[in-house]
Amino acid sequence: MGLKAVAVLSLALGATSVQAADVTWRVGGGMWMKDENFAQFTDLLEKHKVRGKIAMFIATGHSPGKLELLKEQIDVLKTRCAQLRARGFRAGPNILCTIGQGKEALDLQADVPGAQFLVGAKGDVSCCRHCLRDPVWREKYVKPLYEMLAKAEPDFIWMDDDMRLIWNDVPGPACFCPRCLALLKDRLGFTGTHTDLAAFFADEKEGDKRRRGLLDLNREAFADMYGFVERTVHAVNPRIQMGMMDGGRGPSRIDGHGYDTNAKALSPKGEALLCRPGGGFYRESDTLESMVGKANGVGYECAWLPDFCRPESEIELHPKSMLYKSRATLVNESLVYIVAGATGTAWNFFPNLDEEFAEAMLPQLDAAVAAQRKADAFVAAAGRARPRGVWSGYGRYGFAGNRCGGRNGEWFELDWDQPGFEGSELQWIGIPAAYREEDADVIAPNAPTVWSWTDEETKRYLARGLYLADEAVAALVARGYGEYVGFTVGEELSMDAVERYAEHPLNARLVGKIRTSCASFLKGRAHALVPQKGATVVASAEVHGKTVAPCVAGTFVNKLGGRIYANGFFPFARMAQMTAGMHFKRVFRWLSNETLAGEVASYHRAAMWVRGDMAAVVNMSIDEVTDMEIVLHGEKWANGIRELGVAGAPLLEGVREGAYTRYRLPCVRPWAPAAYSPGEKPMTR
Repeated sequence: MGLKAVAVLSLALGATSVQAADVTWRVGGGMWMKDENFAQFTDLLEKHKVRGKIAMFIATGHSPGKLELLKEQIDVLKTRCAQLRARGFRAGPNILCTIGQGKEALDLQADVPGAQFLVGAKGDVSCCRHCLRDPVWREKYVKPLYEMLAKAEPDFIWMDDDMRLIWNDVPGPACFCPRCLALLKDRLGFTGTHTDLAAFFADEKEGDKRRRGLLDLNREAFADMYGFVERTVHAVNPRIQMGMMDGGRGPSRIDGHGYDTNAKALSPKGEALLCRPGGGFYRESDTLESMVGKANGVGYECAWLPDFCRPESEIELHPKSMLYKSRATLVNESLVYIVAGATGTAWNFFPNLDEEFAEAMLPQLDAAVAAQRKADAFVAAAGRARPRGVWSGYGRYGFAGNRCGGRNGEWFELDWDQPGFEGSELQWIGIPAAYREEDADVIAPNAPTVWSWTDEETKRYLARGLYLADEAVAALVARGYGEYVGFTVGEELSMDAVERYAEHPLNARLVGKIRTSCASFLKGRAHALVPQKGATVVASAEVHGKTVAPCVAGTFVNKLGGRIYANGFFPFARMAQMTAGMHFKRVFRWLSNETLAGEVASYHRAAMWVRGDMAAVVNMSIDEVTDMEIVLHGEKWANGIRELGVAGAPLLEGVREGAYTRYRLPCVRPWAPAAYSPGEKPMTR
């Protein structure tokens, strides 16, 4: 039985093992509604040897369409599903609007008397999005819509990412309609109006409990709606596979971080569930570093999803103009997101054949099909394993720790710019990322994350390895944990300050070297640190050769056995020098007590993920690299490594360095991932 056949069998049985990469082709009505377009589309599928699922968009626009108009599409959908199945494809609808996406095609929008539109935090009422909890909307729109979809006999029904509470047509997150405000009163004791919400959640004494409470309420609302949809569909046809999307990790902060509860609501028996994690990255000109940023979002969500989920990242052009991304970027994206945690790819670049020639997308189509071999190899090696490395400490209640530090000083105004490990220079000098406590070799929180931790969590984390920025140090001290940190935060430093490495084991070959901030151009702040008893100074700060802070970074081992590295000098930036890279890689190895999953040991801009039987690097430059070196931890990686998805790839031999093995990689292409599996047998040396 071939890999694809095994994957289909595993999916049908609801198994959690993943033998080959999942693939879906998401296509708009311009590909399948008209007979002549559908004939051209299916001809493309056959000629270009396309395999996978076909997800057909059902929509009149980004507002919920009139049911009678959607019925016309669903009637055609039923025929298309049968025709595609006859050609060997699984097929079903991608329903764009369950509660509504945004202001588009409002003249085609459904009019449901008595339905509750979503209400924003300022009291503004949406014109196109509806409250998740509203029973009128559910019974009069959601239920008949999904019954029609189920009766079309699809293989699956995949819901889109309108299931979120931000990115609305009204200011702030939602929903704060009368029904939702009543829940706030019953559960959290809120008695005011919209103008009182900010102060209610900012309350010094009760604010944390209230913020957590709202996240609980939001998570419950999503799970309840997903459960309603699941019951509606499976009452008609229990064999239909369900699928969900979200707006990415950003919206999930206020949505309640309900990746697992949403999945279990849509798949109460643990059947294989289609998922699309991650936000948007639409154009190459949005900078390729956005690809690694999205990879963190995909990886984070995948790490929190239950094992029965089949997460496919979406590779999208918006609008569908092929010049927005090169073939290389489309393929590299797909593979990078698999490296971070996905089990496949949902391709979304097919144009509307009423406005574009099919030939415009043929190079992209062929490149995507050709990438399947590597994707299969990556997924077979990693499956649903979670990455190991450095975790930001952000969890289910992470957003409660924002403590009104968002825009305009209000808690629920999302602050997208909080610095942290993910996406920082620490990550792209080759220190691997993790996304859950269970997979963390080191924890590197920012201050809001520290404030989100319970006392039980904080004590548990303080017994491990913690990389603490100055603001995180201050947060822990303010919370009463100063004795475990070893430092307090001193005065803010001049923008002219530089960091100078002191005599310390972490600074071998580096003593006397400096790290500059360029703060006058690049902005940012630095602080002196005040060492407490038992702490050791790693670096000081100078201005024009004069010491202005005897300590800006240091180490401490607390009475719980936890290892602390406190850093007051640009803790997540200005690390692109070789000297700084050497220093910080040693720091994270020390914090992990020499158990860090791996690192890029050479001086290159490259991100790393280690999960399951796959260790991967992503070359974050336009140079082809032939001298990259990596080290990998543990006996599993000591017997050689072989590149995944490359026919005839040789077994690379490494050099043991204690608990690690060092390898030199032969070639990593620009902005591309290179992934390796462990050797099968002990090497002869």
